[in-house]
Amino acid sequence: MKISVRASLVVLFFMVVAVALIALNSSTIRKFANYLRPNANEQLIFAVIGDTEGHIDTYRQLLALAKTNGAAFVIHVGDVSADGSNASLDQMREVAAAQELPVYTVPGNHDIRVDPTRQTFAARFNKVNFAFEASGFRFALLDNADRQVGFSDQTLAWLADDLAQHRQATYVLAFHRPFGFPLSSIVGDDETPPSRAANNQFLSIISRAQVAAIFSGHLHIYLPYKLNSIPAYITGGGGGDPQPELGRLGQQANHLLLVKVRDGRLRAEPLPLR
Repeated sequence: MKISVRASLVVLFFMVVAVALIALNSSTIRKFANYLRPNANEQLIFAVIGDTEGHIDTYRQLLALAKTNGAAFVIHVGDVSADGSNASLDQMREVAAAQELPVYTVPGNHDIRVDPTRQTFAARFNKVNFAFEASGFRFALLDNADRQVGFSDQTLAWLADDLAQHRQATYVLAFHRPFGFPLSSIVGDDETPPSRAANNQFLSIISRAQVAAIFSGHLHIYLPYKLNSIPAYITGGGGGDPQPELGRLGQQANHLLLVKVRDGRLRAEPLPLR
């Protein structure tokens, strides 16, 4: 009799489970799967700063602003230094270190003036082409600092290889010199025939990838736009001479972008330095 009762309970248990699974619609199942996936609903806040150009006080204030607003790290989209000299690069590195906030930096055209090999830059900050992961996104920092070259063959090969190794990843891309923005037909695109060709190669490579956002600097403005339907942001308000006539912040040119990630979505908003 005990065996019969136990068997009945087992059958009843599986019937209840089966009914529950049938009752779940596909949307609910997907939500449950997302809940199980690591970092699917994890919130992340980070900041993007560009074109500090050796302005120590402004950079210090922007880093403090990022930290106060909960940024886990900062992406600097280039021209961190005034002239690429050892002294300027060292000063800006020390400013960031004092805030105890991770800062990932791409080289800008100012940063490679003294040493176009990028070795001086890389020794103080990070590799010129590298990636890291946070909250389910893969952040790829790229070098297109030299307008005579744009994305070098080495950079494009690195990017293609990284994308091939992480086919399921959703990327956030950062580099210094923007292109394809709406104002380029009026103010010029700062490109050369080689860099335009490299830009086209870049677009071809990322067309096969999942890219959530692109961040760049170079222009001392804030300008959101779409690059081949990808949300792109120019943020060059780190201290270099403002160009408010080109952007959306008017006279409040010094700014950072505060980027919030929630449920796999990025939302970037400019945060002026008042």
